[in-house]
Amino acid sequence: GVELTAATAGAMEFDGTNFYLTPNTTVGRQVIETKTEVYANIATVGAGTLTAAALTNGLIYRTGPTAIFTDTTDAATTIVLFTGTVVGSSFEFTYVNSVAFAATIAPGAGVTLAGNTPTTVGASAVKKYLGVVTSATTVTLYGI
Repeated sequence: GVELTAATAGAMEFDGTNFYLTPNTTVGRQVIETKTEVYANIATVGAGTLTAAALTNGLIYRTGPTAIFTDTTDAATTIVLFTGTVVGSSFEFTYVNSVAFAATIAPGAGVTLAGNTPTTVGASAVKKYLGVVTSATTVTLYGI
């Protein structure tokens, strides 16, 4: 997956509906993602839980940490309840790390981060993931 960061892409802003990147002064501000549904704002100082509801809603906006932190996904069995138990069901989510510290994404029980799936989201960075139900008790996350 591609990581968009303030350092590599310019300034990053969120106005409650749109995410904007201003890559440079010649291109100007561009919408990179628009969300009309409610997004999950996780504001825990330090480690947090990426709940099944937040993961399957599609957008997680992370605020709060004052140092490097780890967010752990909900257990696969809980995620499966939100997506259905059909093997192959999938969901996408965008993780926006709006703080000045790197985040580590850790898998909860029954969740696997496949192959080259990024486990770190840099400071002020955005990453996208695809989750796939692989059984009634397992979910695999892929970086996209």
